[in-house]
Amino acid sequence: MVTGGAGFIGSHLVDALMSRGEYVYVFDNLSTGSLENVKHWLGNRKFNFIKGNLLSPTDLEKLKIEHYSIIFHLAANPEVRLGSNVTL
Repeated sequence: MVTGGAGFIGSHLVDALMSRGEYVYVFDNLSTGSLENVKHWLGNRKFNFIKGNLLSPTDLEKLKIEHYSIIFHLAANPEVRLGSNVTL
């Protein structure tokens, strides 16, 4: 599982994992990432894209955490100044 897998760094990790023949799940809300970064893997039986936000309990229900042996957490707000103004 790669959270933020449609972002710049995450998509490069996805490419490396897919090139190794791994099964890869990407969880991304596409707020700063782009589906364009991973579109070449769409349709591959070893690749799954799940659109969702880690801050949403409803979106988190889409995940089956027990299915993943490793989770690379790369989802982040790239704009630190804006992130400090967010209230939960």
